[in-house]
Amino acid sequence: MSFYGHPKVESLCLQLQDQHGTNVNLLLWALWLDEICQASDIGIWARGFARISPWHKMAVVPLRRVRRGLSKVGMIGRLRQRFLAWELLAEKRELTMLEQEALRALSIQSNTGDGASHRFLALALKGLNDEQARVRALFEQWSTSDSQVFSTGEKKPLG
Repeated sequence: MSFYGHPKVESLCLQLQDQHGTNVNLLLWALWLDEICQASDIGIWARGFARISPWHKMAVVPLRRVRRGLSKVGMIGRLRQRFLAWELLAEKRELTMLEQEALRALSIQSNTGDGASHRFLALALKGLNDEQARVRALFEQWSTSDSQVFSTGEKKPLG
């Protein structure tokens, strides 16, 4: 994702993940949905959330927990790197499931959404109003320099 590589985005996403338990994939998906969805498409959020929640709880969270508990040095450090690779694969599967859900539900056309309302971002960061404003500001800054929200680039490690 090119947005994740924008200055300050990775650190903000990791802060939201660590301090508030935010699922960064859902956050990034919310930004994308805000750009492409019509107001009547709000049900897509519930379907996407329901689709990935079991996987997130069963695979992503346990892999992250184990990885974070391992030392970064020596043989254990090499094992930690393997857990990181598995965690990233699990997150990539999560993104694929979200993308499939969106493609199943939408007839995607270039910029057909009402991005100014940030409906999905509000769902991703429910109750975190200051953080919503920070993410929106970074997204607006990024979107003026790079109009493609999702790219085929590799995602950076999340923590």
